[in-house]
Amino acid sequence: MFKKTLYIFILLLCFCGLEVLCQSKTLIPKQNLTISDGLAHNGVTSILEDSRGFLWVGTYDGLNRYDGYDLKVYKNTLDRDVLVSNRIRSLAEDDKSNIWIGTDEGISMYNYSEEKYLNVYSNKTNNKRERGPIVRDININNNSGLVVCATEGDGVLVLKNDQTFVGQYIPDPNEIRKNVLFFESVQLDDDFYIFSSSVGLLTFNVRNGQFKKVLGANISQSTSVLKMDENTLLATISNGIAICKFSKIKGDYSFDLQHIALEDYQFNSSLIDVLGNLWLGTFNDGIIHVENIKTQDFIKPFETLRFKPKTGILRSSCFSSVTNGSCWFGTFSDGLFKFDIKENPFDKYSVGMGLDLGLQSNHIAHIAPIDSNRVYLGNRIFGSNSGGIDIFNTQTKSFEKLPFNISKKDIENVGAVYVDSKKNVWIKLVNKGLYRVKVGTTNLEKITDSDGGDFSKINPRSFTEDNNGNIWIGCLNDVYKITIGKNNEVKNIESLNSNPFFKDNNLSLVRYVYKDPLYDFIWLGADSDGLFRVDLRNKGAVRDFKVFQFVNDEKTNYLFLVILLLL
Repeated sequence: MFKKTLYIFILLLCFCGLEVLCQSKTLIPKQNLTISDGLAHNGVTSILEDSRGFLWVGTYDGLNRYDGYDLKVYKNTLDRDVLVSNRIRSLAEDDKSNIWIGTDEGISMYNYSEEKYLNVYSNKTNNKRERGPIVRDININNNSGLVVCATEGDGVLVLKNDQTFVGQYIPDPNEIRKNVLFFESVQLDDDFYIFSSSVGLLTFNVRNGQFKKVLGANISQSTSVLKMDENTLLATISNGIAICKFSKIKGDYSFDLQHIALEDYQFNSSLIDVLGNLWLGTFNDGIIHVENIKTQDFIKPFETLRFKPKTGILRSSCFSSVTNGSCWFGTFSDGLFKFDIKENPFDKYSVGMGLDLGLQSNHIAHIAPIDSNRVYLGNRIFGSNSGGIDIFNTQTKSFEKLPFNISKKDIENVGAVYVDSKKNVWIKLVNKGLYRVKVGTTNLEKITDSDGGDFSKINPRSFTEDNNGNIWIGCLNDVYKITIGKNNEVKNIESLNSNPFFKDNNLSLVRYVYKDPLYDFIWLGADSDGLFRVDLRNKGAVRDFKVFQFVNDEKTNYLFLVILLLL
């Protein structure tokens, strides 16, 4: 009985462990930069956005500066030495805009004001050793003017921001017997730092050069560490992530382990972006992304996003959150990936998606708002006698059933749609004419011209409504005004071509009609005849309105003229 219960318990644990995976969604990169795009090497080790907006990328074979278009490479060649080593490991910027560059052979610096590179520190020049140090992290304290550098096997190097060497500090071998590989650092205050390392988390007092191991019983190794807030740290450890609280008491820091999570994964890099989302880079399996990490209670499984190629492994190296709302992700073999931090507000829908009540055509000629969430879509298929009409709800992101009676054949012949301020729906049916669904009804009412005009031949391109609730329709060969009475009835239909202004040159190819929001004007944009302004202020018939035309003139800025006429 005991064994049976134990087996059931183990199975339950297995299913609980799978719960986070079942909730994972996919991250989609917006860009991937590789050597084919000019990257110095596909092995990316560090990323920095500087104060000028340039993106610096450290690789295993040189340094890149990216301006959003081109990648410029800085590296040693047979003819010229630029850096102390081409194997870049870390990047940082000081308050003078100098770029500090940690490499496998020490530290170089790019002086922006002089536009030149300087070699700041190497074992070869400072202590006559052949190689190193491998500088994995550079932490610049602009308050104290100190530059604190984490190395693999050479302890912590401290320099001044004028490149003066202060000292090299190595943990006491009597307390920490292993050769320590330092990876990343977080500045706790002007005097104290905490490092992730091959032996766990170590604090460092820059004033006395003393190290202290913290949470040693729980954390034996840490590859990265970052601040979640002013008294919380997140560290990637041997298995998963550790959340720790810290506080300063009597001149020293104490740490309290709060949670360990994601224990099924091994991480080597981490970042919390400007929106509070956590990015975790795995050793071989790409990215795990957790939204709003600061709101998680670490008791309930949280939803994750994943990024990993369908085939092969993806070795993570570093992250950087930049000011344009993006996150850059560096890898050891696949170059650099760019992700949008904010959710893309745009969605795409097409006929090929086969959605219920979905689009009739991919050619959307008219969009008519119904309310704050819903729109009509007029799907006129250009060059044919067919079209369609749909309702799309932007809140539910779904298509809805039409609220009026219309045959399937007529739906396929909808060429234009418009909703006026009274919520009447105006619909053009190809070869049949203009129809209206009056507010509060469900049937189509055909609009006929009392003067005998044939509305079946109009080809609406644009609709607008004037201050009196009258409808203006811009068509292929004319513009029509439909006068609406107090009881929502159609009283009259007038053609703008009846105005004497167009006696010798009728309107044609009117692409847009626009009601001026400040003045009682209607503006017309034509395909080749320029811009027209119809003055409605005399309240008379269309044939009595004053019309002005504005065309492109090499000697006159007609847009400036339009502005003057509006004043």
